[in-house]
Amino acid sequence: MDELKTKELINNQGRSSKYHQASYVYLLNAVVYFFIATFRMPPHDFGMWNYLFYTLGIIFMIIFPYLIYKEYRIFTAILSVIYLIRTVVTLLAIPYYSILMVFMFILHAFTCFMLARAVWDIKILNIIRSTVKGEDKVGGVFQKE
Repeated sequence: MDELKTKELINNQGRSSKYHQASYVYLLNAVVYFFIATFRMPPHDFGMWNYLFYTLGIIFMIIFPYLIYKEYRIFTAILSVIYLIRTVVTLLAIPYYSILMVFMFILHAFTCFMLARAVWDIKILNIIRSTVKGEDKVGGVFQKE
């Protein structure tokens, strides 16, 4: 019985670490977006909306990674779907814009993968490891250990 509890605890710790990693990736994404919006975009004067833009950016940079880190599954799932849409839109925009869109596509795709990996407990690395070792595990991406 203790063995079962230990295995369940290890699985929960693995799931928690996926949420923690996803929150760090989202934070990196938010910081990159904030710096691109601040230094790369041409200057715009939106009057009072400038303060709202920067305030919301900083709030999203603090609150969203915190919610992901605390394992809010529904929030993280919704964010994952949003990032999937952003990834597709960015991919479609690559031919029409600069090389910056390729970088943004990679960043969106990686963020989407990390969020989805945390929410749906995707074990892609375990599959790769078992394939390299020659083990035959059935269960696919969503396998239970």
